[in-house]
Amino acid sequence: MQKRTLNDWQKLIGQQQTRGLSIVALCKENMLPTSNFYKYRSKLQDAAKAPKLVKVQNKAIPHKVNPSITQ
Repeated sequence: MQKRTLNDWQKLIGQQQTRGLSIVALCKENMLPTSNFYKYRSKLQDAAKAPKLVKVQNKAIPHKVNPSITQ
């Protein structure tokens, strides 16, 4: 049994859509259980919806303190 990556699943799902095959036909052609197709399609859809985290660098901005405020 071949272990497929998420990238492999993304390609298979794309093939199903571009070739206009039914899910059953694609799964038969690739000897896959249809349940795996639905599971990985759902995983990929969830990953696409997930917010992307962006690393932010904290750069301090120098500022002057108004002496009248601190007293």
